[in-house]
Amino acid sequence: VHELGHFLAAKAFGVRVNEFSIGMGPAILQKKKGDTEYSLRILPIGGYCAMEGEEEDSGDPKALNNKSLFARLIIFAAGAFMNFVAGFLLLLLLCSQLSFIYQPVITGFADGFAAQGEHGLMPGDRIVSIDGERIYLYEDISIFLNMGNGETYDFVVERDGERVVLTDLPLSPK
Repeated sequence: VHELGHFLAAKAFGVRVNEFSIGMGPAILQKKKGDTEYSLRILPIGGYCAMEGEEEDSGDPKALNNKSLFARLIIFAAGAFMNFVAGFLLLLLLCSQLSFIYQPVITGFADGFAAQGEHGLMPGDRIVSIDGERIYLYEDISIFLNMGNGETYDFVVERDGERVVLTDLPLSPK
């Protein structure tokens, strides 16, 4: 991903890329397209983007050393930028997969829970609000229960796709 950032930025600024490689060691696959030789190498660690004029001065107008300071700065910074983007996307993917854990859905009750039943809370209910305060995450439930009077609460739950209003539910044991 890092080397891909350098490669894409170099191509965008018209720099000749002699080789773009994924991996290190002997090449498994190689293909030349235009000025660039693309290769997949045996060791799946790292890679490189070999640009004309990167190591030594070149007279080629497409060489890196003949580009402006701004272009060179962007090309070199593009690798680090791609690391950041890849990390952000990975975190986004991981967090999006965990969202079901934090949904405020009732899975069951302790013995003697007073507010369960058809006219109270039921397993599968998704809590929408407590005493008028919107519930977004499971953790929000304890916050708003602690803010209440400790005796009765007004709930809005989503049950079978419909919103159900439950008023004056006692949450203390029977």
